Amino acid sequence: MPWLWLIVGGVFEVGFTTSLRFVDGFRNVPWTIAFLISVAISMCLLEVASRAIPMGTAYAVWGGIGAVGAARRALAKAGLQPADVAHVNAHATSTPEGDKAELQAIRTIFGDHAEELSITANKSMIGHSLGAAGAIEAIVTILTMREGCVPPTINLQHVDPAGEGLDLTPHAAARRDVPIALSNSFGFGGQNTALIFRRWTE
Repeated sequence: MPWLWLIVGGVFEVGFTTSLRFVDGFRNVPWTIAFLISVAISMCLLEVASRAIPMGTAYAVWGGIGAVGAARRALAKAGLQPADVAHVNAHATSTPEGDKAELQAIRTIFGDHAEELSITANKSMIGHSLGAAGAIEAIVTILTMREGCVPPTINLQHVDPAGEGLDLTPHAAARRDVPIALSNSFGFGGQNTALIFRRWTE
């Protein structure tokens, strides 16, 4: 149905332009009117260590459900402390209340170590692919660890007070060794997940 694609394309175009003009990642403004919706599909293939290690693709992963609770449970399952984490791939949809809550959660989880983290918001570049977002960001987190390069948070002009002092990787990618990372995915209705990734070592 060509008319359906035309309508959808128009909606996405409006969302794209308003997002670029009005929505800054982690910005708290009263007139935010849209965030960027994107269309995507993604998949993560989990393999047993005996197959993944010879291919050089092994990463260990642990998960949990909730926001602060999810990260704490994932860390506990992994046998790690908050200070062991180097990078957070934030859910970060550019909605004022959502971003503020996530930034506060990061401070609660990591305490003083929060200011040592490299934090990024992938949606600032690729939009919100809704159901595919978690898997995409998990893949980006693994690539960040593999390449030693943290993707930027673009369009970041005004940082919410909750983010002051945090490294949100503004505007440009940053080189950093990332042996352990956290990827956040927060869904509608409290379907919230945190994944801890650790580079495989013998």
